[in-house]
Amino acid sequence: MKRLILLVTLTGAVLLGTAALLDSRRSPADVETMAMSAPAPSDTEQGFVLSEYGGRVAVYSSGAATAPKQIPSIWVYFLPSADRADLKTGITAANETDLAALLEDLNS
Repeated sequence: MKRLILLVTLTGAVLLGTAALLDSRRSPADVETMAMSAPAPSDTEQGFVLSEYGGRVAVYSSGAATAPKQIPSIWVYFLPSADRADLKTGITAANETDLAALLEDLNS
């Protein structure tokens, strides 16, 4: 029984590692073709808006809300429920310093 549990655990770890490697090799063109899971945020007066795109956090410029400017490897599924709710309405950042702080917070 212990061997079975160990085998299942190791198999899961290998699968997660493989998925992470394959995701990191995905080209920006591949990411663009992924279906959006939430509508793009509307333009705001702020410099950047964080929202969900294809299950990950996406950064939009306030003037170009149709396509993400950046898609960091931060999966929405693993975020606390409060952060997921904020992403549905859009999290704004006035400048790149604020954006970096928000991404760091979400990534930790």
